[in-house]
Amino acid sequence: MKRVFSLIIAFMIVVWLTASVHADIIPASGLEAEGMGSAAWNATGSGPGAAATGHAIPNSLVSWTSAVAYYYMASRDYDNIDLASSFGLEGAAPINGFTNFSTALASNGFVVSDLNLQWGLFTLGTDTEGVEYSFDIPNQTETRHYSGGSFSMFLGGELMVTSAATTTTLVIDYNNAADPFDDDMFGFTDPFNPIDASGGSSAAVQNVAAAFLTDAASGVKIDFLSMQVAAVQSTFSGNGRNGAFFEAQNAEITTTVVPEPATIALLGIGLVGLAGAAARRRRKRSPEDDPVG
Repeated sequence: MKRVFSLIIAFMIVVWLTASVHADIIPASGLEAEGMGSAAWNATGSGPGAAATGHAIPNSLVSWTSAVAYYYMASRDYDNIDLASSFGLEGAAPINGFTNFSTALASNGFVVSDLNLQWGLFTLGTDTEGVEYSFDIPNQTETRHYSGGSFSMFLGGELMVTSAATTTTLVIDYNNAADPFDDDMFGFTDPFNPIDASGGSSAAVQNVAAAFLTDAASGVKIDFLSMQVAAVQSTFSGNGRNGAFFEAQNAEITTTVVPEPATIALLGIGLVGLAGAAARRRRKRSPEDDPVG
């Protein structure tokens, strides 16, 4: 009987894992040479936005004194921070999945590099340790949670879809505190459900938007797999802001994976098998096997 239970559990695990590895992916990047990427800054209050400076970073993680986090974050084009920038990310080939979107792109005369992303203003909120940020000193890492912003996707410069506010997590591996050039950075958004925003765009963009939303019905997220480290970033100042630009060398727009109906059915069969085996086991037990007192 134990062998039956083990086989059923193993079967269910395999089915679940099989269903959990098939996310659709659109590669993307936001390179500084193309005027893309992210901007992050602190504000003095003399320009747009309230005065805010991020939390202090301990010297056990960075070797220089008075190091602080950036409180605000947005795509590089936000609020004319960089007048030469229009977007934060650009799509790239090859697309994995997104079947309807890929077909609609081609049939409406677009290529994946026509896809661009912007993201609005994110902040560290109350900037409270344990909530918006945390340090893992033994492993030389910091995790930040920026919230409040939204994402918009454009096709050929025309608005396609947008999203409600979401949260973006940034992870910084400082590695050797004395060497700012060996830092590693990556980030990811919480899953979000984009909505159609193509009403004022061309019919072609509306067609592609509908196809994208069909593929993204379960939701999407954005993974910033590799970002430019602080030591080699370019800085900016003015209009009450002091900050830096970060390029996203490697990013992905991915679907949120949910089990398919067939997978749910297989899991259901496994659960029924477990329940049936348990029932047969109870029927075979003798009265002497039952606990007393």
